[in-house]
Amino acid sequence: MEPKTIERLRELIGQAKWTKAKTYKPPFDHEYVVMKNYPELCALLKHAIDKFGYDKDFLGQPHRYVDVDGYRYWHYQTVYNRDTADKEFHT
Repeated sequence: MEPKTIERLRELIGQAKWTKAKTYKPPFDHEYVVMKNYPELCALLKHAIDKFGYDKDFLGQPHRYVDVDGYRYWHYQTVYNRDTADKEFHT
């Protein structure tokens, strides 16, 4: 990832208020933000996921992820999610 991109991404990630998902219990617990509240962050995450991400299955379904500073990020429609990158429940 380009240094300017990762620097801005880190800044926006740090400024966002991440909400703990209430519908998922461990090991599927994670945090999320919604695009309408963080349009610049979500646009940059989408770019990073699409351009620099990798594909991995989650419960048998393919998803695309990108790792940044120990977190794994992915999105579903307009919800952008994160969890610690060391969890292996995605296989």
